[in-house]
Amino acid sequence: MNSRIWVRNCLCLLAAGIMLASCAPKLKWQSEIADPEALVKGQETSLAMNAQGEPYMAYCDWRDYALKLAHRAGGKWPVQNVDSGGNFGTYVSMQLDAQANPCLAYFDWKNKDLKYACFENGRWMTEIVDAPGYEGTYASLALNSKGSPCISYFDWTNYDLKYAQREGKTWKIERVDFKDFVGMFTSLALDAQDRPHISYSDWGKHALKYAAWNGTAWDIQTVDTQKLLGMFTSLDLDQKGCPHIAYYDAGLPGLKIAAWDGSRWKVNQVDADGDVGRYVRLRLDAQGQAHLVYYDHGRKRLKYAVGRDAQWKISILDKQGDAGAYASLVLDRAGRPRVSYAEYKAAKVKYLEPAGK
Repeated sequence: MNSRIWVRNCLCLLAAGIMLASCAPKLKWQSEIADPEALVKGQETSLAMNAQGEPYMAYCDWRDYALKLAHRAGGKWPVQNVDSGGNFGTYVSMQLDAQANPCLAYFDWKNKDLKYACFENGRWMTEIVDAPGYEGTYASLALNSKGSPCISYFDWTNYDLKYAQREGKTWKIERVDFKDFVGMFTSLALDAQDRPHISYSDWGKHALKYAAWNGTAWDIQTVDTQKLLGMFTSLDLDQKGCPHIAYYDAGLPGLKIAAWDGSRWKVNQVDADGDVGRYVRLRLDAQGQAHLVYYDHGRKRLKYAVGRDAQWKISILDKQGDAGAYASLVLDRAGRPRVSYAEYKAAKVKYLEPAGK
């Protein structure tokens, strides 16, 4: 390539990156406590949003050890018990079906089972997906094009990554990766052909791994092999079906993102300003920009990053009362973030959205 053209192209790419970093809109935020009576200590909140922009938030209320759902409508947050009578609702993951019914995968801590619940015909229907053993931590739920639930999760008994998909009234369960100590911190996404893609930790090798179903078998790759990697993974697929994975690097410590470009993984550092990146959640917007919310463990605050490659605009969303653990993220129709998370000092579940429309 002509050297002048090469320099011109590099300058154009640099200018585009600077523009992205400087022109990203500065948002004003408003927060709410969805359930003032609940005591939320973890693990996980899960957030979803219907077509009208109304948020649904699932969480475990440690006051009465119940899995609960709060749905904001008309400015209020009515609360429902999804499952109670034991220590239910940790590692919860929620999606809305085509009728905007909430569906949840979660860990039954009392019985050590993976469970699934969906609101159907005016009531909650719950079922055990995988038992006995110690099944269902780090559950991640997706609904396929037929509305059938698919769940990735960790098997603590055998230290395996597992995947469950309901076919009719039965669950098909398989081990995806079972070499060494694998499968913690799973994150699941389905592509346009309903094929599952999963990011997860190889705890034995301290590596970030990725598994994808090719139609006949699981293709498994090691994404990043630097020391102490793969914790708190979050995966999303871009419009071409290529995976992007945000994750916490405990070795830095800091937040990183890996993106498959069709031939290789490109890894970029997002934030290394202290011990940042735990509980990260990633969503890609229609323009391919990555939106991430995550916990700043060193300064006990919730942070937000938006950008791509090496260009990031980072802001602080909440710094009151040890805020930001167990975060969940969705984007509204305008591509703006909505966030649920725990304020750990007060043990409250909070909801955050941009002010105005």
